[in-house]
Amino acid sequence: MRSVWQHLDANMSLKRLYEHLGGLREPLHVLVTDSGSRIQSKFAVSHVWSERPLPAGSVLQLGEGLCVVSPELCYVQMAQRYSGLELAWIGSVLCSSYCLNCYDRGDVLERAPITSVGEIGEFLRHVQRRKGVRNAARALRLISERTRSPREATLATLLTAPSRMGGQQLPPFEINAQYDFQAEGGLLTDRRYFELDMYWEEEGLCLEYNGKPHESYDAALRDLEKVTSLRAEGITVIPVNKRQFDSYEKLEVIVGAVRKALNTRDRTSDEVRMQRRLAHANLIRFERSWCDRARLHDYAWWRIVESMADAVPNG
Repeated sequence: MRSVWQHLDANMSLKRLYEHLGGLREPLHVLVTDSGSRIQSKFAVSHVWSERPLPAGSVLQLGEGLCVVSPELCYVQMAQRYSGLELAWIGSVLCSSYCLNCYDRGDVLERAPITSVGEIGEFLRHVQRRKGVRNAARALRLISERTRSPREATLATLLTAPSRMGGQQLPPFEINAQYDFQAEGGLLTDRRYFELDMYWEEEGLCLEYNGKPHESYDAALRDLEKVTSLRAEGITVIPVNKRQFDSYEKLEVIVGAVRKALNTRDRTSDEVRMQRRLAHANLIRFERSWCDRARLHDYAWWRIVESMADAVPNG
């Protein structure tokens, strides 16, 4: 994997940085300390942060004259533009265990989460009464940690969100939980454990999302092995594929099966069902537009941050 740092030097202009990012569809957004520091360029839009000081660690320095905002500050900035399910989805991406591979469209790579719900919550306590913080705090409880694809984040957000926001309001579940074999199931596979996409441990239920990477013959065999092994352990497995998820009617049937397995009822009105239909369509559209944007390979970017960045003095 090529390192971003090899392409960045201390005196890189905004134009060169813009071109390195692949020619974005929109300008770079640059944070400046006062109006006199605004940058006049078609490649950048300046935002003045006059409410100083920023909490320590809000801005990370990669090199001389080259900085990046922290994931927590990025979340607050996104909250100035987005709210509700969209903002919860963005937070889930920041707290995820994957990144988009911009060198191979549609591919995702595994990486450690760059922040967590706890770290974002702690940051919000230090920036109270600032623009975007109220939206950020409301969406915080809907963030799902450790998702491993954009679609998994979308599914988790829709399942978690309350009915009034267009969500399914299902009981809490664990994402990508490790299940260690305890009985006959271990005889059906060479794996010592499986990771379950959405897992309700007390009820012994898991919902498995099988996206495009699962459509190959070998992947289908692995999925079948996983299902049969888990069912031999007494785990109820409900799979959902991309085509089913993309259809609101099909997804409702699957969610109904989950509710039945959880022994919960859905007492909702036609109005709530309409809100869910709209939320489903809107969040899928938002996910697609986000993933289609050209962007720097964030895995390489944050590996640089982890290894080289120091907090910029604030004040």
